[in-house]
Amino acid sequence: MSHGGGDWQMYCHWKNHNFEDHEVLKTLSVVHVAHLVARDATINEVADLPADMGAERTHVGAMWQRYEDEDD
Repeated sequence: MSHGGGDWQMYCHWKNHNFEDHEVLKTLSVVHVAHLVARDATINEVADLPADMGAERTHVGAMWQRYEDEDD
C-alpha cells in the first residue's frame, strides 16, 4: 500500500511483477477502497498513513511495516 505523492495505491510488491510488461499492465484495475476493506478490514490499521509513506506486510495477518515512499 502506498500513499506516495498523496495518492493511495494498493498493489503487490513491485518485485512480484514486471510492470514494463504490457500484459501485466492489462491486469491492473481501479477499485474503490471500500471493496478492499470489505475483503480485509486490517487495511484500516494503516489508514492514517501520511502522504509519502507506505506500508507492506509479508502475508495477510502479518504486522504492517511502514516506510518512506516518496514519488519521484
